[in-house]
Amino acid sequence: MLPEEIKRRGLEAILTECLHLERDEELLVLFDETSAEYAETLSLLALGLAANCTAVLVPRLTQKKTMDPAHWPDPGHLPRVLVAGLFEAMAIVNILSGDLELKRFRVAVLRSPRRRDARLAHIPGLTEDIIRCLTETQFKQIRELAENTALALGEAKFVELKSGRDCVLEIEMEGWGNEPIQSPGTILPGSWGNVPPGETFCCPTISNVNGKLCIDGSVPRLVMDDGENIVLTIESGKVVGWESTSDRLHTFFSSRKAKAESEGDDNWNAVCELGVGLNPSIRQLVGNSTFDEKMYGTVHVALGDNSPFGHPIKSSWHADMVVRFPTLLVDGTPLVSEGAVNADSTRWETDAQLLDPVDLAWCENRHVIPSRVHYDESHAWRRVTKAGRVSHVRMGNEETSRALAEMLAYLASCGNEDIASCCKRSPVFSQVPALKLAACLRHFRVV
Repeated sequence: MLPEEIKRRGLEAILTECLHLERDEELLVLFDETSAEYAETLSLLALGLAANCTAVLVPRLTQKKTMDPAHWPDPGHLPRVLVAGLFEAMAIVNILSGDLELKRFRVAVLRSPRRRDARLAHIPGLTEDIIRCLTETQFKQIRELAENTALALGEAKFVELKSGRDCVLEIEMEGWGNEPIQSPGTILPGSWGNVPPGETFCCPTISNVNGKLCIDGSVPRLVMDDGENIVLTIESGKVVGWESTSDRLHTFFSSRKAKAESEGDDNWNAVCELGVGLNPSIRQLVGNSTFDEKMYGTVHVALGDNSPFGHPIKSSWHADMVVRFPTLLVDGTPLVSEGAVNADSTRWETDAQLLDPVDLAWCENRHVIPSRVHYDESHAWRRVTKAGRVSHVRMGNEETSRALAEMLAYLASCGNEDIASCCKRSPVFSQVPALKLAACLRHFRVV
């Protein structure tokens, strides 16, 4: 039994560190039979912060039947009263069960319309392990690690994941054309995020993934013993076979394959995600994927659905599989080395001075996309908004970022004119040629 003080502190972190719940804001808590005690505490904590809280019980049976055409006239869509509540709330905590068979209901919650600046903390399968972790998490440290890891994945052209003794999974990456997604814990206005914090991931194009992968950490609901593992063979992004001495791991995959075949699910075995765990407060795997995938120094590969992240693979499940003590090479440079994260941003920072400049002809009729950039007086960031997950990655090294901030401010003052006009009027920003900065903007895919 979790001590009451630990429970209170952990749940309070959801409201203060993750959602930054403000006075008089409307908070909505969605819960079911598995999380009723936590819903009550969250409600009392919200009242203590002078916020308004509404807690709604959505029984597991209701979740299941709402998605079943045999029981609900509009399957896949939430009841209108619940949709209205999700739209009215400025802060939302989803602590519904994390069961795989109820995934469609949780996805419907994520896709339901919300206010422009609303924040949603997505915590399926909230457990004592998650709550205890939240009391120890260093949120600032996680934010820095998540951003630096996102920079590495965003810059990547080729990734190698080494696991087990001789397994290598090779992935051709697409740079900033395929945005990485962060789970840093802090949920920005207009965004949603997983809790606990501590993950950066991407969703590679399925045809770009090939090789062998040794899973030796956990899969949903199953933590592997020392020496227990399963080796997956992956061709063009799909698992085509596996080898293991573990009967329960064979059963895990064979039963899922049989279920998928009965449902006509052709993507159950599709590689849909590659992620890095970043939270040192998670010291032990427990079989809860939302928790396990955040363990510092691990790498996880998921099979199944990635449509909630803005990608095209649809499946009836999403299974995160955790690798312990992996090595993850990004263009030959170790991002993760045998369980240690080497997210030194200087390894992947862009120096605009070293880029080949674009010419004025390329700049004509090209404009900065405002939704993809954020800047202040000293820095410019690549704003990532895929699938409603808002985060930022600094563009360039210190000098480049400062010059880009100046250039973006100038463009905004001119009504976001085309980049060619900007470069003609002001050929240099903070001692960096404007045409080199334009090349940097092209590199980050913000024009």
